[in-house]
Amino acid sequence: MNENINLEPWVISTDLSESSSLASFEASRAKIFGTIPDMFASFPSLQNLRLSYNNLTGGLPPSFANSGIQNLWLNNQEMGLSGNIEVLSSMEQLSQVWLQKNQFTGPIPDLSKSKNLFDLQLRDNQFTGILPVSLDSLPGLLNISLSNNKLQGPVPQFGKNVEVDNSGLNNFCVDTAGVACDPQVTTLLEIAGGFGYPVTLSDSWKGNDACSGWPFVFCDSSKKIVTTVSLGKQHFGGIISPAFANLTALTTLKLNDNNLSGPIPDSLAKLSQLSLLDVSNNNLTGKIPSFAPSVKLTSTPGNSFLGSESGGAPSPGSDSITTAPGSGPNGKGIGGRKVSPGLIAGIVAGLVIVGVIGLFVLFKVNIKKKREKSGRVNGQENGNGISSLVKNGSSGFTKGNGASQ
Repeated sequence: MNENINLEPWVISTDLSESSSLASFEASRAKIFGTIPDMFASFPSLQNLRLSYNNLTGGLPPSFANSGIQNLWLNNQEMGLSGNIEVLSSMEQLSQVWLQKNQFTGPIPDLSKSKNLFDLQLRDNQFTGILPVSLDSLPGLLNISLSNNKLQGPVPQFGKNVEVDNSGLNNFCVDTAGVACDPQVTTLLEIAGGFGYPVTLSDSWKGNDACSGWPFVFCDSSKKIVTTVSLGKQHFGGIISPAFANLTALTTLKLNDNNLSGPIPDSLAKLSQLSLLDVSNNNLTGKIPSFAPSVKLTSTPGNSFLGSESGGAPSPGSDSITTAPGSGPNGKGIGGRKVSPGLIAGIVAGLVIVGVIGLFVLFKVNIKKKREKSGRVNGQENGNGISSLVKNGSSGFTKGNGASQ
């Protein structure tokens, strides 16, 4: 079906999955549009998939994983395939991959399982992040193109037998292959990796000096060390990277109003200069590390399943509950938690009100009993409402209203 430009535009039908013995599917320049169906587990014998120069959109189907595909040609789609290419890391039989001129994003995955891979074409996409070290050491690699992406970190150094196309734009920290990035740059790129290497950070964190005007990063200008990272309200997903602990002079870390998940790394509690940590309005879970009392921690609103144990002081107006040494009797917190003064006052006031109501009811019951008893013992005297109470040889007087005198 290759080079069949006279066809009407068509989509790949899932009915094809009934052809379980299919070994090769080649339909380049065949006016195909739509997505690639997730049906490749039905083709145990498929080795060649060639769908170049069409109008396919969407991502790579999960059923590519563990397939026997050796030659994968999906290059030059009119609108562009998109999403990440992580599924390639599970395609052990790959020998040739052409994905150039699409809209793929995210990092290039570890392809170390693809021992037979010799040709990898990834240019003209939106790939970000640091190239995996395993890519440099693929035993059969002969040809690779990386130009015109948004790749970060050091320039990869391939073997002398590998033909490399890396002449176009990327965001490597240095221009020389094999030269490492500055330690602070390396740390910040690891942090970006926790977020999945978003394009926002790839486009803005360029060069080899994090203190040279990088957005979201603030430094002590005299010492050229990072003191503040402010990444709130950036719509980032992923996790909080433990690499933050490598920024040893960090005083302020704002990660609020994102879509982060997972725990707060214990390593953050080791930052001796940290004074403010804001992780509110995320989806974090797990136990909160024991921060120093000097750390103002804001974890709410949001983070419904985040644990409540912490040594940090909650920010003013925060409803978060944190541990605090000595917050309960004998220096122990109430249930391991510090309870606000307002809550204590409310409990005390409630107990007082209940006590007063109880005493009033008891008083009224006693008065009623005395009235009934007075009426039974003696009749009224002189019709003036004063009755004699005689019991066990003693006498007394009561007014008609029940008050004794």
